[in-house]
Amino acid sequence: MKKATKRPTDVFTPTQKGDRVRAAYLYADGHLVVSFERYVRDVDKTIGYYKQVQSIGVSCRFKGRIVFSSYSGVPFLRSALHAGANAITAKMADTVHGSEKTKRAGIAVAYVEAETKFGTMAVHSFPDMLNPDMSVQNDVCEAFDPELDDIHGSRVVDTLLTTEA
Repeated sequence: MKKATKRPTDVFTPTQKGDRVRAAYLYADGHLVVSFERYVRDVDKTIGYYKQVQSIGVSCRFKGRIVFSSYSGVPFLRSALHAGANAITAKMADTVHGSEKTKRAGIAVAYVEAETKFGTMAVHSFPDMLNPDMSVQNDVCEAFDPELDDIHGSRVVDTLLTTEA
């Protein structure tokens, strides 16, 4: 089913009550894929599905894709899109990012920034020290291909053409 939406946060709405967002994948070509899971009590099984948006109308200034976890990564992305993000920048973990103290200590810092109409939002992670809530993957293809990309073994249930008005 293909349809257009004016709100980029619509893609985060589950198909049924009780479903939860597992992760979100933002590709350099502007594709956004949101992975959901649903526990089916009758068969005692968790199933997965995903929704994709072919263009979120945001300039993506990175290579590959960014994987946002359901804990704080997805809320960051949802907030950035709700605040009218016009550009998203990401850098893989490296010791050249961060403060002078993290550089001296050799701590790798990764970050994602979103430029919104209210200013810049940013989230930083230290993947060598903590389990990151987002991961920049430069080695992944920059365009989403449902035939090649494995999204938790799930299937597409909805495709939104664009979030631009």
